[in-house]
Parts: sequence; structure tokens; C-alpha cells
Amino acid sequence: FILNRTEAALLTDTNPEDTNELLKKVSELPAKMKLVTDGHNGSYFHNGSGWAWSDSFRVDRVETTGAGDAYGSAFVAGLIKELGDEQRFKLAAANAASVVSHPGAKEGILRENQVEEWMKKSLEIKSI
Repeated sequence: FILNRTEAALLTDTNPEDTNELLKKVSELPAKMKLVTDGHNGSYFHNGSGWAWSDSFRVDRVETTGAGDAYGSAFVAGLIKELGDEQRFKLAAANAASVVSHPGAKEGILRENQVEEWMKKSLEIKSI
């Protein structure tokens, strides 16, 4: 499942500022995979064996409407395409960064021919 930090905190009755406790409680939920988005602070992914964190791409933000949906949909697309964790994180972060760089929720959604340039960029990803 995919939740933002606020939704995850509400679901687990946890302080949203306590990342360690929040992720511990989310990891106990009965879903195989868990993705917690955290806006420009990146995202957290649990694949059943542990958590990984990914930063976000730094861009000039015009509007944040649709950023979470863009991130989640690209992450799921990466799962369908059987991309590895790093490539999924990059694809999702790229789609969200592109969306927030444009007005509205749809204009910045990446097309297949726009992805390659983003995938060459560096993005901090680490196990936590």
C-alpha cells in the first residue's frame, strides 16, 4: 500500500514526527509492501525484509498538487516493469519532481520518452 506520512501516522496512531516509531508500526501492518511518502523529504519503502529511504529530486516547485499520486503511480509502474528498488525510487521521484515543476496535477506527468534523462541523475537511496 501507499500512504503519505500523515496518513501513516493516523492509521497507526503514531506521532508523525517520530519516524522510527512510525516506520516500526507501519512495518507491522499486514501488507506485503509498504510505501510511505514524505513530500520533498523523500520516501520510505518496506519490501517485507527491511526499510529503504530515497531522497527526492530537487526542483523549483510551482505547485504540489498531484505529487503524491505521481510518485505512487510511477512506483507501481516500476513494480509492474520489474525494476529494481533503485530504479523504482528514481522513476517515482522523477515523476513527482516533474509534476511539481508544472502548474496543475497532470501537465508534468512524465512520458516514456522523458524518463531516460531523469534515470541518469543521482539520487540518494539507502537502507535504514
